[in-house]
Amino acid sequence: MGMQSRRGFTLVELMVTIAVVAILAMIAAPSFTVIIARQQLNKAVRDLGTTLSEARSQAILLRKDVTLTLNSAAMNTKDNFYWQPYSDYSTDDVNMRAKNNKLTSTTTTLTFTYTGAVKNTTTDTDFVVCNPIARVSKTLSVSRSGIQIYKADGTCS
Repeated sequence: MGMQSRRGFTLVELMVTIAVVAILAMIAAPSFTVIIARQQLNKAVRDLGTTLSEARSQAILLRKDVTLTLNSAAMNTKDNFYWQPYSDYSTDDVNMRAKNNKLTSTTTTLTFTYTGAVKNTTTDTDFVVCNPIARVSKTLSVSRSGIQIYKADGTCS
């Protein structure tokens, strides 16, 4: 009888394969971080838009002024809404909420009147949310009439 052929991989072949996979994973990891940061930024801006819509709708529904306060994690009431940017999907750790996404706008409050218009303003109000990991900022503008407009992406550091 001759030598039997054996199937399988040698230890050297397995070590080379594992090394190649490890190198590819190290190359891909930074791009995954940026993708996740962009998705967290998108979610934060969508959440801001939702909170703005809810505050405006509440003002129209109650036929009275409703105020939105930014960079606050307080609980919403019927007359006051609060919003804080976040980058963590968990709501357990409030300190982690603003870890990456940051609101860079100077406006900290916005009041909607019973007509849905923004009170005490003559121009559009821009809310800029920045994610330094993705190096991208997104701007949500609110017109005097309370209409939301998403502007082109910008950069941030």
